[in-house]
Amino acid sequence: METNNTLRIIPFCSHKPEKYDDPEHAFYSNLAQSPFQMNNVYFHSVEQYIEYEKALLFGDTMVASAVMTLDYTTRDGVPDDEWDSQLVEIGALGLMVTGFDSKVWDTKCYGIVLTGVASKFKQNKERLAK
Repeated sequence: METNNTLRIIPFCSHKPEKYDDPEHAFYSNLAQSPFQMNNVYFHSVEQYIEYEKALLFGDTMVASAVMTLDYTTRDGVPDDEWDSQLVEIGALGLMVTGFDSKVWDTKCYGIVLTGVASKFKQNKERLAK
């Protein structure tokens, strides 16, 4: 985000709008609801995309399917604890990937995360402009 010709970095940003002076900053989190599509697959957050891609990388179609079948509805009107529990469940599924190899993941995760984040912002330009 550019402000007065300086770059403002928000490391480890939260998906909870109430944590910021400007609630729009929550959108920058990989945990924030930010719908986008990749290869005709609809994702509700970058976190969901990452865990789905991790499962596919290691051939675990059961976990990939479970990540995609979570009831991810709009955060609007959903209590924070329910939203957070869905996020925790996605993270937990990512830890259950069969055949996970940290050396392989370490070589692939940056590209996967970068692809997810880039897609999120390319497909939500109106949010990025704020």
